[in-house]
Amino acid sequence: MVEWTGAPACVASVHDSDVAVMSGMEPGGEQWDMWLNLRIAAEVSDCPLAELDSRVPGDARRALAWARSAGVGDGVDPTTIEEALRSDRTFVEDLYDALLDRLGFPLAVDPDTSC
Repeated sequence: MVEWTGAPACVASVHDSDVAVMSGMEPGGEQWDMWLNLRIAAEVSDCPLAELDSRVPGDARRALAWARSAGVGDGVDPTTIEEALRSDRTFVEDLYDALLDRLGFPLAVDPDTSC
């Protein structure tokens, strides 16, 4: 997708609304992957929670760099991204939305209500 569009792209692979693996890439940049809903991620990945948590600061920096390459994220404090990555919600889709909000992406427009 990145090669085809020449723009940053991101995808989240959601598993039963409990956990997700989020991946992003930017043109000429490195690819990054991170888990959403770390407690459940530790259970399904057999990776200790402490190890997943130790990755959060780097994951937050990479996600923020990716967002900036997409033209958003200026002035965003990386600690707010870390907080989002460490939070848990009943539905991981809500975490994905919260993360994109904290990265500075604008709200999506509902095509059914737009003029």
